[in-house]
Amino acid sequence: MSEPNYAKLEANNPHLDKDKPYPLAGILVVDFTHVLSGPTCTRMLADAGARVIHIERKTGDDTRHMGPYIADGSSEYFRICNAGKESIALDLKDPKDHALAEKMIAKADVVVENFRPGVMARLGFVDSWWGVILPQLADAIGIFMLTQSMRNIPKVLLDSLQVDNISVWHTMKDVIVPITKPALTSTSIWFFILSWNEYIWPNLMLKSEANYTLPLALQLFVSSEGGTNFTVAMALSVLTMAIPLIVYLLFQRMIIDTFTASGIK
Repeated sequence: MSEPNYAKLEANNPHLDKDKPYPLAGILVVDFTHVLSGPTCTRMLADAGARVIHIERKTGDDTRHMGPYIADGSSEYFRICNAGKESIALDLKDPKDHALAEKMIAKADVVVENFRPGVMARLGFVDSWWGVILPQLADAIGIFMLTQSMRNIPKVLLDSLQVDNISVWHTMKDVIVPITKPALTSTSIWFFILSWNEYIWPNLMLKSEANYTLPLALQLFVSSEGGTNFTVAMALSVLTMAIPLIVYLLFQRMIIDTFTASGIK
């Protein structure tokens, strides 16, 4: 049986539109996973167009030493799990490498990890504001809203800027950001309100009462067995509700307009 003509099959594929970007184009994924399920997940994200940066130990990923091996001595298993990804070797116990990992996480849209229980605590992300803040920086709804807003920018406008040799930095600063400013502002407010009201994730990450958020602090004064300090509890409840409510009332038109433009119902 002869080898199929893959170029011809690709050209005749009615579902492949080369004029459209991959669905996850422009998304940055930081990949701390290893073994099987995690690398397979991030490999799928890479296949969908995301930029995936795989974090390996200084000694290399475990799967680099798993067979079968191909002619050049590299692991075929490792290649299958990590095709399409970038790779960097870091020692997360080293302060400099740890700081670099934090910067990468701060810039990432998605962070994927499958560490054993307790590893995140040893790396300094438990009972730390970083452990609460960093996962809140990426949200599927926010990415969707901003993507829809970006797609409303006329392609003719971007092409004309390229013809005029306008740099990417000036294009972003002087054109794209002003056009998408309502979406950027309302998405930031939306994230703030969701993060402010978040209870489960801070409860998992924060252990000391000194680091508690207001929703967590509120539980300290409420008891199902009696002894509730209603004065403090009601004051905290009002404060917890008032701040996001004021923010929403000030910017509600911008938030509603962004949801309308993005098509979310």
